[in-house]
Amino acid sequence: MALQRGEKISKKFIFVDCESNWAAIMKMKRTNTNLTGYPSLSIHSDGTMQPERGSMYVPSSSPFDSKSLTINSPNSTNMNPTRTPKFSFALALVCGLALVFASCSQSSGPSNTGYLPPTIAAPAGGHVTGQPAYIQHAMDVQNRHTTELMAIPGVIGCGTGLAQEGNGAAILVFTQHPGVANIPAALEGIPTRIEMVGTVHSYGYTGTYRSPCPAGVSVGDNDQCAAGSIGAFVTTSRLTSSGSYSGTYEASGSSKDKINVYSNQYSWSGTPKYMLSCNHVFANENNATGPDQMDQPGRYDVSCGSSGAIGKLHAWNYIDHNHNNYYDAALAECNPGLSGGWNPEMSQDAWYTPSNPSTIPAPTVGTKVTKVGRTTGHTQGTIAGINVTIRVSYTNYTATFIDQIYVASGSFIQAGDSGSMMCTDGSSSGDGSGVYKPIGLNFAGSTSSSFANRMDYIAHDFGLSFVTSSF
Repeated sequence: MALQRGEKISKKFIFVDCESNWAAIMKMKRTNTNLTGYPSLSIHSDGTMQPERGSMYVPSSSPFDSKSLTINSPNSTNMNPTRTPKFSFALALVCGLALVFASCSQSSGPSNTGYLPPTIAAPAGGHVTGQPAYIQHAMDVQNRHTTELMAIPGVIGCGTGLAQEGNGAAILVFTQHPGVANIPAALEGIPTRIEMVGTVHSYGYTGTYRSPCPAGVSVGDNDQCAAGSIGAFVTTSRLTSSGSYSGTYEASGSSKDKINVYSNQYSWSGTPKYMLSCNHVFANENNATGPDQMDQPGRYDVSCGSSGAIGKLHAWNYIDHNHNNYYDAALAECNPGLSGGWNPEMSQDAWYTPSNPSTIPAPTVGTKVTKVGRTTGHTQGTIAGINVTIRVSYTNYTATFIDQIYVASGSFIQAGDSGSMMCTDGSSSGDGSGVYKPIGLNFAGSTSSSFANRMDYIAHDFGLSFVTSSF
């Protein structure tokens, strides 16, 4: 995956974009134009990094990256770094998705006041409901034109949001680089708004946390030198025994499009509890073969050494690279005998505890949201786009995701934050309710954008309830 670079205290974390679209993350010391101990990776006078054969990389191949941290040996020598190093406090997202966006300006078109319909439009065949009439109408128009927009070279996604001045609806068009041609100025009277988002990755608490273990901290599959985030603790009323389960929002079109479930590996006196995160954090991008061990922190955060086992893989959905996907999700069974137990509060700093609403809210443009994750810790943002279609690149394939959530910020999540849970922001700077409702599962982003799966879809297919007290 393509990962960002950052500095935490005195350590430098270099994230290198690769054409095979996984990023290498290396803790190393920068001296002049070379990286000490890694002469095969040079920093040139113009600030770019040029890796050569022999360096450590995480393979990845497309415009999008997932938000997890992984280190693997390269399978290809054709590596093309695209970012200049920034040394700021930021690690990367969980394993390897990378999205490439670029912003560009529109030379001509309608006013930025956007579209405001005179009457309420009936919803189209999409899944999003409860939207303002003008947003729903724009979504209907977007849905009718998604195929033609996605066929434009350089366009990697589209969605529905607000016009630049925030007055009225616009159809968002996400581009891979500046200057993409042939994007219409308007569709059926609704203006388009081009979002140059650069490189997006499928994505900070990196220590060992016990007594108890909270959500929002580093976690990873023991089979990988990687790190992602625990999104929340949940129970499932549906995925209770081993087998393959269908899902209303699981991809369809392949015999592999199922939710794969393993039997519980621990003895429980009550209802089993599970960690929620992403497939690419817990199930190694569809490559899980059984109830793999989960570690906290993820092994990347202990220099790829041994970490503490806290659970076992329980369930994961298949990510289909030939058909549309709604989510990238997985569950890992918590070890009920873990020393110190478990706490659903977000990190040891107890930022907040997610609620367990009877109905998971649907995303709406303008909703204030928050999250706690391994890399960037506690962040806040605003939903800027919904009904988003976006192409996401994994290690060996590119997958299309539909009906996604877009936050126009590259600091909301970064690599290593994959699997963290997006909640409505109940703080005084949010809606002031004091209630933090699950609304999305963060999985991909870039230096200027963040993307999440809809939590109502995941909760429906996985039969989830959210744990609100220690266990």
